[in-house]
Amino acid sequence: MLDNQNMTWQGIVTFLDTNEKLPFRSLLELLKLMDSAMSAAEEDQDQDLSQPADIIPLAQHESLSS
Repeated sequence: MLDNQNMTWQGIVTFLDTNEKLPFRSLLELLKLMDSAMSAAEEDQDQDLSQPADIIPLAQHESLSS
């Protein structure tokens, strides 16, 4: 938070995963930025889970056969 004018916050938020910096002019705007970042992260996680994982049958797993 850089400043507090008109009973609200102004500043710059930095997203750690992308190092993107975005200014905000109010607490509501900051909350909206955070909400959109969380939604994007959840969407990325959902896409990762929807892709099939590599499944190795137990009989073929190297550590079990030795």
